[in-house]
Amino acid sequence: MQSATELSISDLDKALEKVKELLRADGGDIAISQVNGTEVQLHLILENSSCPECVLPADVLEPIALQMMSAEIPGLTSVSIADPRSIADPRSALAGAEDF
Repeated sequence: MQSATELSISDLDKALEKVKELLRADGGDIAISQVNGTEVQLHLILENSSCPECVLPADVLEPIALQMMSAEIPGLTSVSIADPRSIADPRSALAGAEDF
């Protein structure tokens, strides 16, 4: 078996397919951002989702993705997921500022 350091993007994509299926049920998707040794960084894609709030949040999805991907990649030690919903909209910080 290969370790995560030897895996190609296509190997990781194959391991990620079950996670993608889970997210597609709510209109989301996920893609690989970066690979650092035995750690994989992913990002959620919610642009085409009719219900972005229905997609599991990153803190819930990370251990699920690690477990699912580790079945295919035993050497995988960490999965982190960037969730676009966790990035604050700067316009929301200004909401109500005109009231002061």
